Amino acid sequence: MIAENTIIQGKNFLRASGARNDPGYIQRMIISCKPSCLIKFEIFNGTAGEQVLYRTDSYVRLSEYLSKNGMDRELFRQILKWVSETIKECTEYLLPPERLVMESDLIYIDADRIELKFIFSLFESRELRQSMKNLFTSILGNYYSGYGINDERFREWAAREISKNDFTASRMLAVWEYSNEPDKPVNWELHFVKEQPKKITFIKNLLEKTFESKEKDNHETMPISQKTEGMFLTGICSIDTKIPVADEGVTIGRQMLKQDYGLFNSGIGKAHARLYKMDGSVYITDMGSRNGTYLNGDRLEKQSPRRIERGDIVSFSDEEFILC
Repeated sequence: MIAENTIIQGKNFLRASGARNDPGYIQRMIISCKPSCLIKFEIFNGTAGEQVLYRTDSYVRLSEYLSKNGMDRELFRQILKWVSETIKECTEYLLPPERLVMESDLIYIDADRIELKFIFSLFESRELRQSMKNLFTSILGNYYSGYGINDERFREWAAREISKNDFTASRMLAVWEYSNEPDKPVNWELHFVKEQPKKITFIKNLLEKTFESKEKDNHETMPISQKTEGMFLTGICSIDTKIPVADEGVTIGRQMLKQDYGLFNSGIGKAHARLYKMDGSVYITDMGSRNGTYLNGDRLEKQSPRRIERGDIVSFSDEEFILC
């Protein structure tokens, strides 16, 4: 993706061009239910081929904002939170977070509402974990007009967290929450950002409506996310591909090896993952696959069960499914 600033009729845009490389469903999902964290865009054909205009006239580049306002621990924590929530929101809208552009020069901030806005690339995807590491490494240092976090003890702690193989923004936030960060004040509160109420995403809302009539019939009060009867992992690109959640469990692997459920994909391992019920909940376990099993964009540790709920995105290599 090649990006450059441009002014059209007095308004600022970021113009991106290159070879389009997005599945068709991505653009349809953005148009029909665009997450609030993404910048609006328009697609048009220019002299250099197909191009995308991202409207940036209402926003400031994150790098420029940091150069003017500096960086401290509170802002660093808030950016962690913004990135974590953005990744979660994209997965809930069936948009692969690997296409989020994680560069401070291409991330924007709404100065009025004090929240980040991200570009969702239609041209390429990148390894999400490494992109996050690069982003937080850059904003942690004194790279913006001499500004940076001057607390060396904190910087050392943050650098160690970022360097870990299992680093994610949400994991670092969780460590921070449990006071593993040195000298972290008790009852840490951000004074410049009001807590926004959590929104019910369209997938969660759809699931609630789908099962609403069943609840009325049997008068159950158990939350939708805890019911396991008749559940499937449904393919995102092909809704006809469904993996049932069976009481006895299902092993997922390559078709030719006749696993319990086979997938025609060379990236899928011989016995890639195991889907099963336990104590009324649904779990997924990566069985040591080379290309990994992912839950909402986070790679699972091998042979380590993870509980999943309706609306979660599970990926086997690059095969994406939603639990519904």
